[in-house]
Amino acid sequence: QRLEFWLVENTRATDGTVDRSHVQQSGPAAARKNTQTLDACLSILTNSHRVRTEKIGRKTVIVVNPALLA
Repeated sequence: QRLEFWLVENTRATDGTVDRSHVQQSGPAAARKNTQTLDACLSILTNSHRVRTEKIGRKTVIVVNPALLA
């Protein structure tokens, strides 16, 4: 839940996207400490259609569901 709230708050001012590397550097403590924890959290959020991940070149971008930003 912390990751979801962090993603919504930090992407509300932008177009709803954030780089995965930014989450690893500035996100909630659990997401910063362990890549496996971040992967597990993103998997849960993806399966519940709250976020999706996209590869743009070598970058992985997390896209938040626009309904959550409204």
